This record gives sequence, C-alpha cells and structure tokens, in this order.
Amino acid sequence: HCKGCRANHRTNEGRVIGNDIIDLSIVSKRTSEHWQRYRNKTMTPKEQQLLAEFRKNEIDIWIAWAVKESVYKLEFQMEQQRYFAPKQIRVLSFNQHLQQGKAQGKFGVYDFEILLEAGFLHALAWSERALKPYYRCLAMDKRSFNEHLQEVFQERFPDHALQYQNHPFPHYVVDKKLSIP
Repeated sequence: HCKGCRANHRTNEGRVIGNDIIDLSIVSKRTSEHWQRYRNKTMTPKEQQLLAEFRKNEIDIWIAWAVKESVYKLEFQMEQQRYFAPKQIRVLSFNQHLQQGKAQGKFGVYDFEILLEAGFLHALAWSERALKPYYRCLAMDKRSFNEHLQEVFQERFPDHALQYQNHPFPHYVVDKKLSIP
C-alpha cells in the first residue's frame, strides 16, 4: 500500500489496459428527460436492462460510459484507430455484486471491473485472455490523481523519468519509451 491509497501496486508490464475515472461530484444535474435521451443515444436496450439497478441518480449512464471509455482506450492502444461511437461498444454482462462484467468492443471482448465509491467511479478493462490487472491506485486526499500517481511512481522507480501526456489518450511515458495508460 502507498500513502493515501487503499490498493497494492504491482506491475503489469506488457499488458494493455484501458481505464476511466469519473468524478461523480461534478456530474451535472439535468432533467430525467435529458438523461433518458442521453441513455438512448449511448446505451442499447439490453445495456439499459443490465444496468437498471443503478438507474437511481443516473449512475447507470456513468457505469456504461466509463466501461465504454475504458474499452475504447484499450483498443486504441492496440489498433491506433479512432472510432468512438458509444453504441459500437456494448456492455454484454454485468454482475452487480462482484462489480465485474464483459464488454464487446470493435476488435474483441474484454473483461471489466467497476469501483463505485461515494465521490467517484473507476472502470478498468483488459483482454479476457490476460490475467486481471492488479494495479489500482486512487488518491484518497485532496491531491489530483496525477499528482498521487507521480508520487507513487517516483517512490517505486526513483531512477526513471515519468512524463504525463494527454494525446492521443491520457498516459504516462517512462524514460521516453514505455507508455502506461
């Protein structure tokens, strides 16, 4: 464990993951009609049924969105193709007790996991042929996630340079070679 974090850190070298974090405290409040239109634009009827238990406070939308973003980011790293259209990525299954499921992207099927806390939602997607990634670190204090991650990285790998880049997707570059989403 690291300071301010409840997760163990292990490396996932060679493993491609996609993840997305949504700060639920800044999600705008809109009318139920607006959210239903948005739900219909971004989610299939089957996805809406799968996530119906989370419809209160529109959390279903944000779960679906975070999963879709995670799968998109994972696939972009593998194929370097921009294609994001929310209905092209589908949540196929979701176990609400384990907070895990499967999602279909343009290039494959991926496992995903959701962490839903009071103030944020984190989705992590990985190839179903790979082992589940062990790395999860969420700041529990007022610092930004990037500040926290940089501190953890510098503690674990003090002899390596870490640089944040936002394009074409948020990632870190280690020693100007290795890219970490």
